[in-house]
Amino acid sequence: MQIKDILQNLIDDNLINSEKCGTLKVYWSFKGNKEINSNNLKIEKIEKIKSKIKSLSQSNELLIGKIQDLETNRNCEIEITSCEITKEIKLHFPEFEIDDKKNNNEKEEDDSSNDSEESDRSKDPTESDDSDDSDDSDKSSEELSKQGNEPTLKIDREFLIARLQKVEDEYTLLEKKLKKIKMSNPKYINEVKDKIAFVNDMTEIITGNITFVCFQLLKFYLLTLQKDNIDELILYFTKKSNLPANIIRKEFQIPESFDD
Repeated sequence: MQIKDILQNLIDDNLINSEKCGTLKVYWSFKGNKEINSNNLKIEKIEKIKSKIKSLSQSNELLIGKIQDLETNRNCEIEITSCEITKEIKLHFPEFEIDDKKNNNEKEEDDSSNDSEESDRSKDPTESDDSDDSDDSDKSSEELSKQGNEPTLKIDREFLIARLQKVEDEYTLLEKKLKKIKMSNPKYINEVKDKIAFVNDMTEIITGNITFVCFQLLKFYLLTLQKDNIDELILYFTKKSNLPANIIRKEFQIPESFDD
């Protein structure tokens, strides 16, 4: 940078003064003027920084408000979609409904029985030692009755496979209808797309239930069948359940090789 440019910058910043006297150009400055000008520059810089901080804080508040709005909208959408999915499942697949009333009644009965036992113990503290043996016998009998009445698998694998095939057939029909529809009726296209999305969700649910039933059947076969060779067992289960051997080994924690 040349000296002339430096001098011009100093003049622009009001740090020095200049005046032309004939052929000469005189530059001068006073110590007091330097301090005043430097203070003014500092004040201007501070004001600029304050304005930037204010604008950044305002933009930050706007972003926080947008994030909160997005979170509330997302939570509302999740609640709405979950309610709609449960309604559709109950409408089209009533066999997958969970009997919440039965579970609630069982919980209420358990709570009432616990309350009655506690009240009896509080009333007769002297008879607690004598009643322990009878309580233990009652508990053992209840456990035996519960073990005898273990719940069995209510969902049949063949039924689920048939249901899956039916849903896949419906899906192919809907795809064919969607291809035949003209673009002049977008509302109908959206309806068919929604149906296809719902059918896709149902296929995922049914396939998940099929895999669950397969693993439950495999566990049942492992408990009932007894053979010496583990490789023959794995081969038998692969043929019976149509699952690969690595999944069966992983499910029942069977290593690939056994050390001597």
